[in-house]
Amino acid sequence: MSASAPSAWHVTERLGSLAGESRANALRVLGIVVFYAIEVVNYRGLSLGPIQMPAVEGVDSDFHAMATALTVAWIMVAAMVLLATRNRIFPPILKYLSTGADLFLLTSVLTLADGPRSPVLLIYFLLIALAGTRLSQRLVLFATGGAVLGYVALLAQARYLRPALEVPPHWAVTTVAALVLSGVVVWQIVGSVRRAARAYAALARGGDA
Repeated sequence: MSASAPSAWHVTERLGSLAGESRANALRVLGIVVFYAIEVVNYRGLSLGPIQMPAVEGVDSDFHAMATALTVAWIMVAAMVLLATRNRIFPPILKYLSTGADLFLLTSVLTLADGPRSPVLLIYFLLIALAGTRLSQRLVLFATGGAVLGYVALLAQARYLRPALEVPPHWAVTTVAALVLSGVVVWQIVGSVRRAARAYAALARGGDA
């Protein structure tokens, strides 16, 4: 094996990023379907024998229409990523564009819903974890920073436009800290993979010698 350690990592990162983007896109579609199904149940209610879920107060036709529009936009993002990966069109910027779209659309959904009080907020953590599947530490930092900025935007919206949705300061601080620490953990995991690739390349060169 004549490749240098950086070259070996570059190949590993490119192949891992492509596979990770495909897996992330599949999970993206699954998440869209699951959470839109929940939105439909919240809007119309559910009655299946012993399972009874009344419609959620405040989820009216206007809210449902806006949620549907955002869902369609999210599906279009997934379709474009699928088309690119299937055709092996994978410029380095693609993973940033898809992650940025996820962060923007999630934040948009939360601005329509309960903002910093919504349980959908937990998806920010999933987006940070998905960034790690592309084996890019920079992408992990990008996703973590975007999640924190999105959450801060929700806090600002609640403070100035929707006071009923404000959360106690310790909630906000804890959530920001959890987002940052999640990013640090995923960043460290990707770094461990990088060090392992370099160590393998060094051992392979020694074996060839």
